[in-house]
Amino acid sequence: MNIRVHDIFGDGMVLQRGINVPIWGTATESLTGKRLTVSINGVEDTVRIKKDGAWRATLPPLAAGGPYTCSITVGERSKPECILKDVLVGDVWVASGQSNMEFPLRDSEDAGANIALAEYPNLRLYKVPPLAQRATRVNLRSEWRKCTPRDAADFSAVGYFFGRELHRSVGVPIGIIQSAWGGTPAEAWTSEDALKSDPGFAEVVADYERELANPSKSKHDEEVRQWTERYDPPDPGNKGLEKGWHLPQTDIDKWESMSLPGYWRSQGHNYSGVFWFCMDVSIPDSWLGSDATLNLGLVDKSDVSYFNGEQVGSITMEERADAWCTPRSYKVPKQILKAGTNRIAVRVRSNFAAGGIWGEPQDLSLVSCSGDRSHRIPLAGSWQFQVEANYGIVPPRPEGPLGDGNRHSPHILFDSMIKPLIPYAIKGVIWYQGESNTIRVHEYSRLFALMIHSWRNAWKLGDFPFYFVQLANYIANEQWAELREAQAQVLAVANTGMATAIDVGDPEDLHPKNKKDVGKRLARHALANEYGFKELVTTGPVARIATLNSSRLTVQFDSCGGGLKAQGKLAGFEVSVNGKVWHEEGAKLDGDVVVVQCVKLKNPKWVRYAWCDSPTCSLYNASDLPAPPFKLLVRNLN
Repeated sequence: MNIRVHDIFGDGMVLQRGINVPIWGTATESLTGKRLTVSINGVEDTVRIKKDGAWRATLPPLAAGGPYTCSITVGERSKPECILKDVLVGDVWVASGQSNMEFPLRDSEDAGANIALAEYPNLRLYKVPPLAQRATRVNLRSEWRKCTPRDAADFSAVGYFFGRELHRSVGVPIGIIQSAWGGTPAEAWTSEDALKSDPGFAEVVADYERELANPSKSKHDEEVRQWTERYDPPDPGNKGLEKGWHLPQTDIDKWESMSLPGYWRSQGHNYSGVFWFCMDVSIPDSWLGSDATLNLGLVDKSDVSYFNGEQVGSITMEERADAWCTPRSYKVPKQILKAGTNRIAVRVRSNFAAGGIWGEPQDLSLVSCSGDRSHRIPLAGSWQFQVEANYGIVPPRPEGPLGDGNRHSPHILFDSMIKPLIPYAIKGVIWYQGESNTIRVHEYSRLFALMIHSWRNAWKLGDFPFYFVQLANYIANEQWAELREAQAQVLAVANTGMATAIDVGDPEDLHPKNKKDVGKRLARHALANEYGFKELVTTGPVARIATLNSSRLTVQFDSCGGGLKAQGKLAGFEVSVNGKVWHEEGAKLDGDVVVVQCVKLKNPKWVRYAWCDSPTCSLYNASDLPAPPFKLLVRNLN
């Protein structure tokens, strides 16, 4: 092909309406200096191909609509060098952050029902594969997808629900670009120039550059050795095999059930270990005399698979490092197939991080090799399981030295996962991150604001909307409450909005399944601020001022959204004299004011609400949005 567009462009893409639309790519050497024209729906721009083969056209603002064909021609040729089909014009949003933004729809609450309804031809999805490298990323190796149950299942749940809400409400095409990676800190998503502009973070970059020049490989090797010795010993042995769990006569009716594909952590088993999964399938007489193929999709990490008590396949991490993402397809010899009930048993060992049988539902099947492709039995759904070993919560394997491959390196994800998207025209950004910065909470508000500015400066689209999620409730440590405060402070940055999630998390799961409410709360900000839905309340009650008059401590709020209300008993209020030692006090509603009882302290100087890692949430507004946590200095009127 003589003309190549950047990977962000392709069939099914969504172009941003209402602003200039850059389209760029490369050409072969034979075309340098020639004129190139990009056209769509009667609108075009002509540019000259540079000596290095690079070209960039800019289409004038387009109106929402489509589908259109985008054609790229060179010189006076009538035949296009490149044609992009099924192109829509609407609004494009970037969905970024760490694991809770990356968290797929298939693992979310009510996944089956939501996936079944995910048929929106004018909602398009683009997923940037995770990569941490210093060199300029040329190929994103992804493509635009129509929102169908199959493609939505593996897409960001928050991104999907956000996009769905906009599409339903506004009625224009919506494109969501997912660029997220679990376990990543904000500094990795911030540009190098921005980090160097702040004295506090400039030293972080300097340390990083010094380490790149003098890598501490021996130190890292020792950290890996210690981790491996403690957390990654050889498989101690197949205890389930000794108990006969692979045999078809084993009674599995009293075993628990789990939906597959899926990770066991996302289904309430928050630990690493060894699980056995079993399913009985009924095979017709017509299958006899031919082999079959057992397709298990992806297994994280090692497996041994059995059919009617006979081992038919195994791939382990000891054999290959990519076992965790290697599809399993095993031959089932015709000799062990029988008409009627047959037993499939799979032993899965995951000694750290996630574990389970994952991937797409259609990837799990038992297929006859008789030549009749209709002879296929789906295996997605409910499996019986038993736990052979519980390893507890295992810390992640030590990252490699800073630099290529290490997602914690300063600015590396901006370089690898954001910069390659620029200058693709967008409407705005939604962001869910912060968990990986709780260990340095004191710097987060400054760092997060710096990151937002770095993206806006790079895109050169002005102060585009940037909406983010305040950390959900989770039992961790008090730094989580402090990081929520740091997130709230970033609301001082122009055109930002915060979706509070302290009531929709899971105290025992870092990755709560309720992503629908998170996506819808982010969408409230966009609908109210960007799409004219002014009647929408975007946030729960925001504490404005606390006053002490006589013995009456009152807290006044903005964003009451039709009035304050309590869900259950009003709780979670504490007072303090010094801001260090806190005492819980009762509270009650008095119209749009909360009156905090001062029984334990008569003259408090501080009051706070929902100030812990996994707080009790009781204060809402009439729009059923929770009050964000707050800490206020009390104004004494006595």
